[in-house]
Amino acid sequence: MIEAYGDKIRFVSRDFPLTNIHPMALPAAEASQCIHKQDADMYWEFSDILYRNQGQLSHEFMAQVASDLGADMADYTNCVETNEMQEGVAADFREAQQAGVNSTPTFFVNGQALIGAQPFENFALVIEGMLAEIEAAESN
Repeated sequence: MIEAYGDKIRFVSRDFPLTNIHPMALPAAEASQCIHKQDADMYWEFSDILYRNQGQLSHEFMAQVASDLGADMADYTNCVETNEMQEGVAADFREAQQAGVNSTPTFFVNGQALIGAQPFENFALVIEGMLAEIEAAESN
């Protein structure tokens, strides 16, 4: 989406760890935020690896991924062990619940919910419609 729309869109990720589905969801969300604190690009790669390897999630696995990606391990370890990101993850979770989210993935495009894994085309339809509305409003 970012490749297709560049600076016309803003992509924001929020945490919604479903601990009733995966016992490592909360630690993974917090670890991901510890990585984000160091490097936003590394965050996406770290998160992608965790999602692709959900069956292997453990504190050791996440630390190994962080190390493999070149994270500052002293900072990462301190962040994870002190639960530095716990409140931020909890705040994201509460905000998502207030917005009516109850499953992942859930996406919002300018307030319109797209629930579940969606093909790019579904996002493009919504984004193109909203961009057309903006362009029409600006031309008036």
